[in-house]
Amino acid sequence: AGALFAARRTWDILRLGTMDTATPERESLVTSCLAHFPHTARIERGRTIINRLPATYAHFMGDTFFKRILYYERHWQREGQAEVRHIHAPAGEEVSNLLEEIRTIEDQSWLRTEPKGRRFAAAIDLSFWRRLIDSTLTPRGQFDAWVAYFNGQPVAFRIHMTTGHISYLIANQYIESLSKFSLGWILYRHFLEYACAHGIALLDMAPNDAHYKGRLGGEPGPERFELLVFSSAWRGQLARIMFQLVKALKRGRAVQIHAADAPVKIPPE
Repeated sequence: AGALFAARRTWDILRLGTMDTATPERESLVTSCLAHFPHTARIERGRTIINRLPATYAHFMGDTFFKRILYYERHWQREGQAEVRHIHAPAGEEVSNLLEEIRTIEDQSWLRTEPKGRRFAAAIDLSFWRRLIDSTLTPRGQFDAWVAYFNGQPVAFRIHMTTGHISYLIANQYIESLSKFSLGWILYRHFLEYACAHGIALLDMAPNDAHYKGRLGGEPGPERFELLVFSSAWRGQLARIMFQLVKALKRGRAVQIHAADAPVKIPPE
């Protein structure tokens, strides 16, 4: 927070997060940000879903749903040339090739009709991920990806950032036409095998979709939120006013829609 404050003349608005206050260190960071920057806005993202992982991979072998995942994988392997590759701390051209494969998968996933949910579609997105991986995640050994290939083509991916004993699920997706193979669950199994072998004790799967994240132990975790930090310069204050205006307009529209949906009571004559 102090470093951001010292560089405050170089930016107008910052988007920090997603974060929580589940540990003293994280709570201290949020408190420090609020102390340095009086003009902030908090955006609620809901409770994250966490999975406290067992010490050994063998723990999963008795789970009924886990056995079903193993069946899914055997079925997939019988249907063609099936392969899962684990990419740890890629660098240089390997990063570019990986991001291109991920973009190709996303192009054919259900997200192709949901542009707001896509993370690897635009050139600026790929540039962001390339810089983040090259400059931070790979040097720290924090980046892992699992990519499934079917008959030589990339068909599903799963990306994690790991720090200490906690692994954060960043993104996962599969080609929609191959949904019958349950590739997302297959890659999840490969992650679990790796995690148990490398001392990862906690999986953070991000908010939402608790109904399926709970199948192998996922449970509600801390509340997640983002902080928008506005500088005191005129551009930062203009952005803050515009944000508040848009928020107020959305709130007003929601109230209008709710009122329109309310039943109309006709008084008796």
